[in-house]
Order: sequence, then structure tokens, then C-alpha cells
Amino acid sequence: MRKILGYSRGMRVTNAHFQNAFIDAWARLRAYSPKAGPVPGLEWSKRMTRTAGMACIEEGKVRLSVPLYHQYPEGFILEIVPHELAHVAAWRIFQDPGHGEGWKRCMHDALGLQPHRLWTGARMLQHRRRWVEMQESKFLLEI
Repeated sequence: MRKILGYSRGMRVTNAHFQNAFIDAWARLRAYSPKAGPVPGLEWSKRMTRTAGMACIEEGKVRLSVPLYHQYPEGFILEIVPHELAHVAAWRIFQDPGHGEGWKRCMHDALGLQPHRLWTGARMLQHRRRWVEMQESKFLLEI
């Protein structure tokens, strides 16, 4: 028997993965501080092609790029969604409108993530590799 690196069907990102990531990230932020309030709204934009996401903090919603999501779905789940949700939470908890200390605390303390200001294609590809490693059925057996 030889092990061959293969990919199971469950490796692909689905809408359920996205929804679970969104809800899980917000639950962690709410557990960090109830001041985070209700779940932010979500809006998709086909026009956003250079910006992966944007937090509309006063409106309490997150806007995400459709084209970039299709290109880097794993990166959105592992980094972009938590990043934007942390902006909404930082505004509600600390009145921090940007990438200040409140946002960094939400990213690091509540979500357990490194607070990166900007996304890069290279980091999104790293997330793809990390996503593959996180999946249970990484190997297919050839008999």
C-alpha cells in the first residue's frame, strides 16, 4: 500500500463553512465582551475587486468582496471575516474606529489571531495550505 496525497470532497469551502466561521467568530467576540452586541449584518459586493472586506462600523455591518471570496475562500474564512468582525466589535466595545489597540485586542485576545492590517495574495495562499492541513481526510489510500 502506498499513501498518495489527495483531497477529499470535504476539503472545498462551502457556504456552511462560511456561515459557521462568521457565527463562531462573532460568538467569540461576544464572549470576550457582551458590549459587542448583536450579530452584524452581512453585505456582498461584486464591485469590490481590490478590497477583500470593509466594516461599516456605525451601521453595524460587514461588506465583503464576491470576486475575491471566490478566489480565496479559505483566506476569507480564516482571516478576512474575523478581521472585519473585529472592527465592528472594537467600535462597539472600545470606540476604536480603525486598527488601534481595541481592534488588536479583539483580534488577538478574543479571536486568537495575529492582527494584520492588510491582506496579501501570498498570505491567502498560505491559508489555502492551512485549510488543507486542517481537514481530516488528507490522504487517500491506494491499494
